[in-house]
Amino acid sequence: MASIIQRNGVWQARIRRRGYPAESRSFSNRADAEKWARAREAEMDRGLYLPRAASESVTLADLADAWEAAVMPQKRAKTHFRTCLGRIRAAKALGFGERAIATITSIEAAAFRDELLRDGLSPSTVRKVLFFAASLIDYGIENMGLVLASNPFRMISRPSEPRHRERRLEGDEEARLREAIGKTRQAAQLAALFTLALETGARLGELLALRWDEIDLARQVMILRGREVDGKRQLKNADPYRYAPLSPTAVAALRTLPRPINGGRVFSAWKRSDSFTKQWQRVCATAGIEDLRFHDLRHEFASRMAPRVEMHVLMKLLGHKTPAMVARYYNQTADDVAALARRLYGSL
Repeated sequence: MASIIQRNGVWQARIRRRGYPAESRSFSNRADAEKWARAREAEMDRGLYLPRAASESVTLADLADAWEAAVMPQKRAKTHFRTCLGRIRAAKALGFGERAIATITSIEAAAFRDELLRDGLSPSTVRKVLFFAASLIDYGIENMGLVLASNPFRMISRPSEPRHRERRLEGDEEARLREAIGKTRQAAQLAALFTLALETGARLGELLALRWDEIDLARQVMILRGREVDGKRQLKNADPYRYAPLSPTAVAALRTLPRPINGGRVFSAWKRSDSFTKQWQRVCATAGIEDLRFHDLRHEFASRMAPRVEMHVLMKLLGHKTPAMVARYYNQTADDVAALARRLYGSL
């Protein structure tokens, strides 16, 4: 049986029951104290009791600050996580800094989703922010003693996943791109970079970080270690490195480049991906090509390589953890299917 006492003008309800942690809570009037005590004891009687002390005292601001201090330093894509935290902190629907975690329901989570969409964020971006919000609550459950009946951000529907890009080189686009590349000031490096992207499927950031001591032309192998983040190089999937075979075309492209005695980066003309992207856009404009991102060359490589190697090999070449990810990059054209038909059934 709960005890209700008045102290310093405040009514305090205390519950002590064997097998459960002692609980107490203060109210401005006796009726509210009695109502809370009856509800908590009813949960104990029905086996539905959850210790909510931490959930009712920790705010979303407390949780975000704790995560940022403990987890953020270990993250690679800090800009992404800072953006997500900023969205949560600015959300009117979540009452950031004021609402205890226990008071945030799926109603507030859905309102947050709708707020993001009204702000003009793409469905893909909204999905990422909601996934982060759910992970934030999970962190509190695992590390801060939060006890919730459910994670409110996992109880709501998310905007539909946009269609994956299926852009590939068409017609004479490769030839037109090479012609446009030849007119640039960095023609030699850009031509080799373009070739390596097509021949290895490496990401732009991986290629821009590539160093001469990571290439063995005699053995036709290069090691991709990714760009440096917080003093440590790693790939997007957090692996320390992966090997990539070099085709004769890729080897020939690399041999066109001067190799400094002291080594260094292979593609030193660009410091970062964003500076290169602007030049890539100019090259595409010169070639009269629309809606072609440099990353689409990774799709091109995967689609050309898929009929030639087994799935587990292609996963290694692309640096993917699951076949589902590889499937997103394998985009067949009508010509691909026609070639497959001839190989399977012969010509008519």
